[in-house]
Amino acid sequence: MKEKKILKKILIILAIIFILILIRAIIKENIGINSKNLSRILESTGTTLIKVEKGIEKDYKIDIYVKFGEEPSKDGTSNKDYFEYLMTLINPILNKKNFRLIDKEKNMIIRGKFNTKGIIKYIVNNDINYFANITSFQNFYEISNNDKINPEIKSKELAELLNNNWNRNLSKTLGKITRSVKNVDYYDNNGYSIKMIDGKVAVIIFDKNYNKEVFEGIYPGMPAENFKYGNIETSSSDIAIQGFDAINYTVFYYEEKIYVTRKKSYDESKNIEFENTVNTLLKNKDYNEFYKKVMEIYPDFYIKRITTDSIYISFPLEGFEIKYNYINPNITEKETGIYIYANYKGKIYSNKTLADILKDKKIYTDQIKLKPYNSNEILIYDIQEI
Repeated sequence: MKEKKILKKILIILAIIFILILIRAIIKENIGINSKNLSRILESTGTTLIKVEKGIEKDYKIDIYVKFGEEPSKDGTSNKDYFEYLMTLINPILNKKNFRLIDKEKNMIIRGKFNTKGIIKYIVNNDINYFANITSFQNFYEISNNDKINPEIKSKELAELLNNNWNRNLSKTLGKITRSVKNVDYYDNNGYSIKMIDGKVAVIIFDKNYNKEVFEGIYPGMPAENFKYGNIETSSSDIAIQGFDAINYTVFYYEEKIYVTRKKSYDESKNIEFENTVNTLLKNKDYNEFYKKVMEIYPDFYIKRITTDSIYISFPLEGFEIKYNYINPNITEKETGIYIYANYKGKIYSNKTLADILKDKKIYTDQIKLKPYNSNEILIYDIQEI
């Protein structure tokens, strides 16, 4: 009798083991890759495999949770090569299944898709310039804390705008508007144009017809290599867009034009409202409610595009943008989040400033995205170009 009980227990244990093996085989079959081989190859790069699961996003079959062996940037330079080398190694194991590589500690999601030739096309955190951005962002912040550049202003029109707090109605030196296209007022007889935001000049643009210096040694049409000031990062990887930051304005040089953009004074009470509104969004993810509340706080937007299922609003003078399900023409992935630029001032969420985030090297939410350059750069483009 005792032997029968022992035998019964053994059979039950064997049955459980068999079921576990079967379940494991089914899971492995559903995922369609060899996790052991994947783990071994990842370990060779210093990366630890945490788990592999069936993908939860449309178009991505596999979610691979990892702890990457290296940071996205090292010593102020991009570490892009490491991550591309890692993906090259795991390519044969993935069997052309679109995937997401997820490192929660580093707040990184690499979305990879295979083309017809079996080559992986990827994007990190829905940012096509992720590695360049995260590197230049660190560099930008170091530079932006240095003394501001304040060259001698040669333009009487600019000097008067600054003295009148960007109110062109008080100007005695501005010429007459000859034409208006979209949001741009042209002073064709004087060699400049103006874009307004919330009743004040947002940017004055000097073109080659100005025929004078705007700043000492800086004039429209000058060779780009002769632009002698520069203390900010731009979205350009070369000298196509250059610029410098002063106390009351930010300047860009692009396509032989000089753009002098307005800087707003920091308003702590509005910042507190904004931070509280962001904290609410992080809890309820209601972007429809969020953007309406933000526009009550900051009515000075530049672009507003609202559809039934997408949102894009830019606030260049405040240093941020709002996007929800927005399809950027430059990338195929939809963008959602609050995009914080390097000139943003004040708290962002949970009592954290931009400096706090940079110090922590972590963002504890996927709703906050960082951009490494000045948000006023968007003012060099006309609305229809964006």
